[in-house]
Amino acid sequence: MPLARSPPRQARYGRIALGFLAYVVGMNFMLLGTRWLADGVLPVHLGLWWLVLPLLAGGAWLYFRDGRVGAPRRRAGSAPR
Repeated sequence: MPLARSPPRQARYGRIALGFLAYVVGMNFMLLGTRWLADGVLPVHLGLWWLVLPLLAGGAWLYFRDGRVGAPRRRAGSAPR
């Protein structure tokens, strides 16, 4: 799982806080969406897909990006070798 791994110099529980924050935000949007559906603010055919699809896309992005390291940055004055 992408949030389960951390580099050696990173805080041990740093990503757990990020995951918990994502959970709280997602749950708040889910409760808001169900309230809007019950009150008739959102059309029934739209449902909660407006919430599920971005969360699924974000999870897929984290999963496929896992373990990839970006290209090293060069300093302004260094010449390529």
